[in-house]
Amino acid sequence: MNAQKLSPSTQACTTPEVKVFIKELIGDIDAHITYHNKHSIKHGENGFVKLCTLLFPSKNKFCTLIKKQGGSSVAHEIKMVNSIKNTISSNFPFHLCSLPIFHRSSLATHFFYTCYRKLGDLEINSNTLHEKLQSEDRSVFHTIFRIVHQLVTILDALHNSKFRDEKGKIHEGIIHNDIKPNNILLKENGDVELADFGCAYYKDEPASQFSTYYFIAPEIWTNPEFCKNKIKNIDKADIWSLGATLMYLLKNRRPIGPSEKSDNEFEKILIYKKWAENYNTYWESLNLDLQRQAFTSLKQPLEKLALLMLAPVELRPEAKELKIALDNSIRFLEIDGKPKNLCANKRFMHSFAQI
Repeated sequence: MNAQKLSPSTQACTTPEVKVFIKELIGDIDAHITYHNKHSIKHGENGFVKLCTLLFPSKNKFCTLIKKQGGSSVAHEIKMVNSIKNTISSNFPFHLCSLPIFHRSSLATHFFYTCYRKLGDLEINSNTLHEKLQSEDRSVFHTIFRIVHQLVTILDALHNSKFRDEKGKIHEGIIHNDIKPNNILLKENGDVELADFGCAYYKDEPASQFSTYYFIAPEIWTNPEFCKNKIKNIDKADIWSLGATLMYLLKNRRPIGPSEKSDNEFEKILIYKKWAENYNTYWESLNLDLQRQAFTSLKQPLEKLALLMLAPVELRPEAKELKIALDNSIRFLEIDGKPKNLCANKRFMHSFAQI
C-alpha cells in the first residue's frame, strides 16, 4: 500500500482530519474496509474482534483499525462510550481511553471501530516486563509506575466526572468493572489507553447483569466483595482490579477466582492478603515515602501501592486519594540514582516502543 498512514492521535484517532474522512464515508464506510485476516483476533459468546484497514482513496491515506462486533454487550459498550464522549466535566483525559471513532447499530448487530495499537496490550508485554524484573533492570519500575499513574488518573476521572446518557440524564461517575492487563493498551509515546467498556456501568445504577461472569471466568480481576454482594456498586472495585493487575506485573501472580460451590475457595482470591497485615500502616508509610522520596528503588512503593489497592474495601483508597499521592511524587522520582522529571526522561517514555 503506497498510501500515507494516518498517525493515531492522542484523542483516539478523533483528529479533525480523521473526523472529516469519517463524515465523508458515513453510509459507505464498509466499502473502504479491508480485513487483514478472515479469522477473528478474539471470538467469544458476546461477539468478535477483527483487525482491518480503512482506506481513503481520494486522500491516498489509510488508518489501521480494530472492529468489534456483537449483540447486546456491544450495544451496551456503545452506550457507555457515548456517555464518556458526552461528559460535562472539563479536562477529561480522553487520551487515556480507547474510544470508537465510528459505530453503527441495527436490529441484528452492533459494531464500532477503534484505533489499532501495534504494541498491543499489557498482557502481551507482561513477559518482557517480568524478564526485565528478573534481570534487575531498574527502569522497568519507572515504566510500571507510569502505567499505574495514568490508570489511576483515568479512573479518578471516570469515577468523579459527570456523564450524560442517551436520554439526557446526568450520572455521577462510571465504574469500568473490567480492569485487567488485556484491557490496557500501550501506545508508542509511552501512554496507555483503557479499553473495553462492555462491563462498565453508572455508579447510580445496578450491575446485576454482569454478576454471573464472576463464577465462569478462569481468573478473577474483580474485587472479592462483588462476589459476595453481586449488585453492590462501588468505585473501589476498579481499584482492587488495578491492584491485582499491578501485583501481577510485579510478582507474575494471577488472582484465582472463587467457586460458586464452595465458600472456602472464595478465600483464594485474597491470596495477596498474606503480604500485609496492617493496611492503615502501609497507606501512611506509602504517603510518607512518596513525599520524602524515602526509597532506593521504586519496587518498594509499588509493592506497598499494590497492597493498599488490594485492601479490604473499608480501608482501600479511592482513585482520587491515589492520584493526589502519585501526582505529588512523580516529578521527584529517581532515575539512575539522580532525581529527574519522570515525564521528561526519553528512555522511560519510550521503553515499550523499543521492545
